Amino acid sequence: MTTTDYNDSKWHGWNGGTIPVHPKTNGEFMFADGEILANKPAGDWCWSDNELPIVAFRVTKECKEPQEYWLCYVHTWDTPHVHTYAPKDDGYYIKVTHVREVT
Repeated sequence: MTTTDYNDSKWHGWNGGTIPVHPKTNGEFMFADGEILANKPAGDWCWSDNELPIVAFRVTKECKEPQEYWLCYVHTWDTPHVHTYAPKDDGYYIKVTHVREVT
């Protein structure tokens, strides 16, 4: 599956469906009647089954969630094993470090 990077300051046409960007991403939104509303979060609008649908949008400030992962150490490994979820404490790991990106 490929994803589109909408954070390029260009207008993108929209034919409906689920929201294509993070709900807290700010942008300009053009509606079917030609009205453009700016500097609003994408999550403020209904992106599907709307009486006045969005027909185009442009990202002005992208919102990204911080990355989060767990470094799991085992006594027989020289390097940690990386998990994208918190591992169960089953006694297998001797040390677990939770890492969360600061933005």
